[in-house]
Amino acid sequence: MLKHYIITTLRSLLKNKIILIINLLGLTISLASSFIIISYVVKETSYDKFQQKRERIYRVLCEDKTYKQSTSKSPIILSDLLTNNYPEVESITQICELQNVKIKTGESFSPENELYLSTSSYFDIFSTKPIYGSVKGCLDSPTSIVLTRSKSEILFPKQNPIGKIVEVQIESKVFQLEVTAVIDNMPENSSYSFSYLANVNLFSKVYSDTPWVNSIKTNWDFNLCTTFILFKSRNTVTPFIAKWDEFEQKKDFPKEQYHYSLQNICDIHFNSEHLNFEPPRGNKKFVLLYSAIALIIILVAMFNYIMLSVSKTEIRLKEIGIKKVLGSSSSIIRRQLISESLLLCFCCFPLAYLLTKFGVEKINQLFFVELKISLNNINQLFYFLIITLLIGLISGLNISYKLSRIKAVNTLINNNINLRGKSFIQNGILTFQILVFTILIGCSLSISRQINLLKTKNPGYNRENKVIFNCPTSNFTQSLLINFKSKLLESPNIYGITSGWGLPPLSTAMEYMIPPKNRPDEKIKVKCIITDPNFVKLLKIKVIEGRFFNEKLPTDSSNCVINEKTAKMLGFNNSLDEKIEGSRVIGVISDFHQTSTLDNIEPMAFVLGKAKYTTDIILDIKEDSFNDVKKHVQKIWNEIRPNENFFLKDIKEGQNIVYYKEDQLKRIIIFFSLIAIFLAIIGLFAQSLYSIQQKRKEIGIRKINGAKTNQIAMIFIKHYGKLTVIANAISWPIIVFINSKWQENFIYKSPMTFGLIVIIASISLLIVLLTIIVNVIKSASENPVDALKHE
Repeated sequence: MLKHYIITTLRSLLKNKIILIINLLGLTISLASSFIIISYVVKETSYDKFQQKRERIYRVLCEDKTYKQSTSKSPIILSDLLTNNYPEVESITQICELQNVKIKTGESFSPENELYLSTSSYFDIFSTKPIYGSVKGCLDSPTSIVLTRSKSEILFPKQNPIGKIVEVQIESKVFQLEVTAVIDNMPENSSYSFSYLANVNLFSKVYSDTPWVNSIKTNWDFNLCTTFILFKSRNTVTPFIAKWDEFEQKKDFPKEQYHYSLQNICDIHFNSEHLNFEPPRGNKKFVLLYSAIALIIILVAMFNYIMLSVSKTEIRLKEIGIKKVLGSSSSIIRRQLISESLLLCFCCFPLAYLLTKFGVEKINQLFFVELKISLNNINQLFYFLIITLLIGLISGLNISYKLSRIKAVNTLINNNINLRGKSFIQNGILTFQILVFTILIGCSLSISRQINLLKTKNPGYNRENKVIFNCPTSNFTQSLLINFKSKLLESPNIYGITSGWGLPPLSTAMEYMIPPKNRPDEKIKVKCIITDPNFVKLLKIKVIEGRFFNEKLPTDSSNCVINEKTAKMLGFNNSLDEKIEGSRVIGVISDFHQTSTLDNIEPMAFVLGKAKYTTDIILDIKEDSFNDVKKHVQKIWNEIRPNENFFLKDIKEGQNIVYYKEDQLKRIIIFFSLIAIFLAIIGLFAQSLYSIQQKRKEIGIRKINGAKTNQIAMIFIKHYGKLTVIANAISWPIIVFINSKWQENFIYKSPMTFGLIVIIASISLLIVLLTIIVNVIKSASENPVDALKHE
């Protein structure tokens, strides 16, 4: 029976090659698109799900009431307090990070992003797979280090590294650490992953010569670590929170400044946007949006397939009628039609998988993601097969349901049975298809306009031909900084230099809470930017009141300059000679965006700083000389800081990093919108082809009565044009609503203008006309004798 179904199905599919090709193309592209989006959604929603104790693992969050900001960092003192006073806690660990670390590889030190520090209890909480050694007590020694498999293979190829020494350079100090364990590489869907994990006491050794190092274990203000708690059971979390709230009311706790809360490890990926100093993580809205796009693509493809299959089935009515007369029951015919649908979908499955497999690298580059497609990924394969099965099954059931209501005798005596419904239903379906791609066109254009507005909006300073050089571990002395600048200016391609800490657009700045002049009980957050006298001149920022710093006046080192926003927020009518944190205000400069136009302009104060605080250097360069300047800067930098990290970017390019998520959204929306539009177009093409073929007799009679080709063509053009106008009228308020909701959190908004609506309508009308014009002209030009003969 199965063999019979397959043979009959293949024979039926091959009868109409145009519809077969359209169905294969539409289903393959829609399945491939869905596979890509599903892979992204599965990855995003699986973060930290591999942790075996995930329901009992919580991260401690700290809210600073003074600065009105939250962070995932907490003080070291918290660990002993929780362990000794709360029986609900089974285990606790703290993770610290050391930046700009160098690891000795061969004969030289190579830079690494970071070195993580923790305790042996880390492995009691988190799930890891040991490769060499045991993780039990592996970080008990202050000189121990744990490697991941990939780093072990680099440092000690084809060796058991247990007992080997790893040399680590941090802040000009070199430490010899003994390898006590090697674990498998951290999964990609882990919120916290590391390559090196050392004992937490290494932190004190690195900063042993600083005055504050002895107080880090007892001071509540040193939020250095991320604290993870493993509770004995899920039921002990609520009692713990109640006890903790009571503890915060005690005398020795700084309750006026800090409040602590808990976050389950599985919530970290999607619920960390409100935290300061948190690396980029997932966005639940994006996951929902991309899931909706996948659903639209699937629905459009499935809808096209159902309508084309119904159209094809109308041609096969006599075949079905004869089968019924010869004894085939409705259930047999339904099984046959469902088999056809499932077979076609599963024929598309390998094509869609191959298309996804070979296209995923380009997708990763285009959308700034890291997706992997593999049949070895059971979860991924399961979702792929389920989607394919659902499309085939739902489509087949729909088609078979329509046919089950038709009597055999009607199929044999009536050539004009319409399975697709009345004409207004067919027109409604066509209008819906046009509506879908019109909305997608409108959303794509409005998103592109908004992001282009943000990127091109003047941030308040001159960005043209400016490059920024980040040197986070410079530790400049005054003479070294002066010498470095003078060597840079030897290049004819460099016109000017300014340096400091917190310079736009990528740097973070220190923050102070300053009370307004007439409201001493309030506090205003003011960013403190360290700079030099060349800052406003180089970036062409206007001095509104007073003056900027003068290098010839030594007293300026104790003065400050503020921006307009600071003067307004602090209530200064005449800002000159006012004081902020003991510094006299000598000038007011115009407002500018310190990071990007995504954020409000913030209150800022500018001070002259010592050379050792320099982390950013901005260069004013000759047009089209970036590559030459980069070589020149790198040469000089290597002379004073050999083998140290080197970052040089055009300021405009640097700002694009800030718009990473918006760029990702724009690219994904446009890409998948184009796919959905393409699927809607081929569906519209096939439907128009069938509809026009159904009217061959009418066209033939009109031509015999004297109608010209262009007159007949205009009838169809007017009909589809009317449907396009209706679809656009419905789409406009939907597009405006979606655009307004998306722009709610933006400071600068690109308005939905009448001109843009006209452009969207023109594009949709052009697409419809180009889609149907070939079928219309071909049918209108046909010999009427042939049309009537076939009828």
